Amino acid sequence: MIAPFLAWLVLAPCTITGTAGNDQILGTRGNDVICALAGNDLVDGFGGRDVIWGGPGADKLQGGAGDDIMYGGPGDDIFWAWDFTADKLDGGPGTDRAWFDAIDRKWSIERFG
Repeated sequence: MIAPFLAWLVLAPCTITGTAGNDQILGTRGNDVICALAGNDLVDGFGGRDVIWGGPGADKLQGGAGDDIMYGGPGDDIFWAWDFTADKLDGGPGTDRAWFDAIDRKWSIERFG
């Protein structure tokens, strides 16, 4: 099942876009929509209420401060959401791992840190 919040992601334009390779992406203090695309990416939203789309590959995603939405996409992804804000995580296809707090919502996460 795909998380209900993902329909919104289709409508949100990317403010930061990665490449088809392995990227290291740092967001801004504001609200970002980060689209990492393919590759094994390391993404940190930094601050604000971010939407992070990992894309295909083994991604490492961290929302940073603020209520964030993170979707790993196909691949074995790792999520860090231990910031005491209400984050939403969707691992997508693959074996995913997450570190999170009790107020976060999770979908398709197979292993918990």
